[in-house]
Amino acid sequence: MIVASPSQPSTPTRLPGPTWRDVLAAFVLGMVVPVGALIGGLLLARAFGVARQLLPFAVAAAVLVMTVGLYWVVRSRLRWGWRELGFTPAARSLWHLCWELPVMVLGSALFAATVGPLVGLAPTSDADRASGSSLNGLGDRPLLLAFTVLALVVIGPLVEEVLFRRFLLDAIRARCGTWLAVLGSGVVFALVHVSPQVICYVLPLGFALGLLRVWHQTLWASLLAHCANNALVTAITLTLVL
Repeated sequence: MIVASPSQPSTPTRLPGPTWRDVLAAFVLGMVVPVGALIGGLLLARAFGVARQLLPFAVAAAVLVMTVGLYWVVRSRLRWGWRELGFTPAARSLWHLCWELPVMVLGSALFAATVGPLVGLAPTSDADRASGSSLNGLGDRPLLLAFTVLALVVIGPLVEEVLFRRFLLDAIRARCGTWLAVLGSGVVFALVHVSPQVICYVLPLGFALGLLRVWHQTLWASLLAHCANNALVTAITLTLVL
């Protein structure tokens, strides 16, 4: 998605490299456990016929558990600060995001609209309705709506960028090189979104976010782009369902 090569400048900012054990701990506590608890709780709620009413609360609780779990790995296990996480000064101006972000979003949308149908991943009206069902009724709960938007636009992207563009990308890059790291982390990022209709948009998005992280040499670049993308998607969804 980004024209420039992801090869690093001659004086890159050195960061501590995560081991595969670190990656596993981050993903288990930062994603597997909270998502598993979310799914289990929703299945239990569905058995009692209250899953729809509890969905926003369950998602909010899962985001909190996800954040706490990842915080424990970063601070208690690794003792990393913001710099070690990758939030360092950018090697290239972040003003480039003014054109990189539209290219990323439009390119991902174009891929979803053209390539997706060829492999059976075209978005459907059912998928669109399902994507907004979790936000139905939030208009009557302003505090929950505010937290949900915060989780989708800020907290979620922050957790995902640390997991995929710091832990996973850097672990692969240390062993396989930059290109395979961008591709591998992008594929895993897409697959964890599960829904085929979502994957066809998220796959090129994940590649673009990886290139942004590598090209700018800071997690700020991919985080800002990720937050902007989620803000756009959330605004469109809220406009349709509220």
